[in-house]
Amino acid sequence: MQAIGGNISSGYNQEFYDRVWKNSRLLSHDIWPVWGAIRGSLKEDSRILEIGPGRRPKVPIRGSYFLEISSAAAKTLSEKGGNVLSQDELAAKKGFFDVVCAFEVLEHIQDDRQMLATLNSIMRSGARLFISVPVNQKHWSRGDVMAGHFRRYDPEALQRIMNEEGFQLECYAEDGFFARIYGRRLFMGFAKRMLERFPRLSLAIESYCLLAACAYAKRFGKISWKKESLKVSSDARGIYAVFRKTALN
Repeated sequence: MQAIGGNISSGYNQEFYDRVWKNSRLLSHDIWPVWGAIRGSLKEDSRILEIGPGRRPKVPIRGSYFLEISSAAAKTLSEKGGNVLSQDELAAKKGFFDVVCAFEVLEHIQDDRQMLATLNSIMRSGARLFISVPVNQKHWSRGDVMAGHFRRYDPEALQRIMNEEGFQLECYAEDGFFARIYGRRLFMGFAKRMLERFPRLSLAIESYCLLAACAYAKRFGKISWKKESLKVSSDARGIYAVFRKTALN
């Protein structure tokens, strides 16, 4: 499937995520630590879009809009009251959305700048864009290859690209907890073997571990947002960032 603004995944990436979401359970949006920040940006009539959530959306499903490459995940989102859009349907919604979420998405898209330009066009003036991306190329591993990543971002370069595409940084935070787990070579190698041999069992175990990790992170490891320029340590493996649309592109 071609995503708005570019190729969202290779054939291998498509196959990988079809297998993952077919065998994964649906998790509620409110388990995620980032939900608190998203909720604070919403009004009663806000129009919300999330791109590529699979069966782990970060926003309420009912009434929200989604773009999803996995047919299994798209079916679940639709059955739960979500509005699943095609690429063409989404591209036609000019100036429509108040909040857009793209968690672990941009790194999967070869022409990420074209994707950002399209997102700019479907967002209202002043709308917020929530993203998370892997950072620091020195941490490139088999996990990035397995997931279908084209890159890890340099944080300062990412901020420059976002500015050029009509987005202004509001705040950001290092994703220390989850990025350190999923970025480990040993973990990803083991996960790949388990997924190939025992997909349903391995993803059931992973889901329960993720629920426990989210509960721990929400209570003891709340996201620490910063408002200065986007700079992180060389040890950082991932970031959350919130941008506001400031200009048409």
